[in-house]
Amino acid sequence: MRGVVKHGSEMRTERKKVTGRARAVILVAVAVCAGCGLAFQEPTVTVTEVRLASLGLGGGTRTVVLDIHNPNRYAVESDDFQYRLEFLDDVTAEEPWLTLAEGRVEESVRIPSRERGPVRVDIPFEFGAVGMALGGLLRRGELEYRFTGELRARTPLGAPRVPFDERGVFRP
Repeated sequence: MRGVVKHGSEMRTERKKVTGRARAVILVAVAVCAGCGLAFQEPTVTVTEVRLASLGLGGGTRTVVLDIHNPNRYAVESDDFQYRLEFLDDVTAEEPWLTLAEGRVEESVRIPSRERGPVRVDIPFEFGAVGMALGGLLRRGELEYRFTGELRARTPLGAPRVPFDERGVFRP
């Protein structure tokens, strides 16, 4: 029985077909793996506690404790966190949310894959900025707040921004 003998250009054509098929298989495999959990899922940021940490002559420090849940199959890190702490002023109808403090925290945080971790943010304030808030607190016995901001995540897939907007009520 005689086999088929291929020469020069026929062998190159056959090799190109195999190489083209191999590339297609690799591209499909990469696309499937990307859908298997490597795609970035936004972590959730929840305020779990707001408390008065300290008082001085000109102001104080409020501590906000966040719970960050990482649903990804890889750790998420951050060292850039921007925030704004506002309170609801029911007397001023023009702009009901007044800024108590805003800033940036440049502290390294690492949340392992599929875990959650507490992050403590100390927010300094001056008494001049809380005068209106104290009025609302005295009238109602509580203070509605909004804590907004953005966490700049570092992942194997890049550095997405993770926005958050948490609201709650502070009762002393």
